[in-house]
Amino acid sequence: MKSRLFLIIGAWVIVYSGSIPHTSSIHAELKTLLQGLKLAVQRNLKPIHINVDVAEILTTLKNDNAVYTNIASDCRKLLHQLHDAKVTRTYREQNFVADILAKGGSKMECSAEPTIFNVPPFFVTDQFRADLLGTAFSR
Repeated sequence: MKSRLFLIIGAWVIVYSGSIPHTSSIHAELKTLLQGLKLAVQRNLKPIHINVDVAEILTTLKNDNAVYTNIASDCRKLLHQLHDAKVTRTYREQNFVADILAKGGSKMECSAEPTIFNVPPFFVTDQFRADLLGTAFSR
């Protein structure tokens, strides 16, 4: 199985897109979060606010889950290093750029390194502006 991998930090500080192997959607989302947090720590990006589109991620971070205890613990440790970065839920329709990048990541080979975008790629420029204005899109 393969999943999309993406993270948008800040208005547009850095974004990555790629593909990761996983066994469940929650595991893939947690791996995505972990990779993004590692990137944020490496680049000393703080303060940050993280939006996730899967409610179970918030639950897993707050109330340990036996299946995901190790990865959740790693995420909590990195969140603490990032001055207890805020993690909230947002709906996919509210972050169309992330959805486009995620779809692109799902087409990448699992072994490929994630692509890091330091500026918005041309194929998301219009959607990025719309996201900043709070425009919601249907799935």
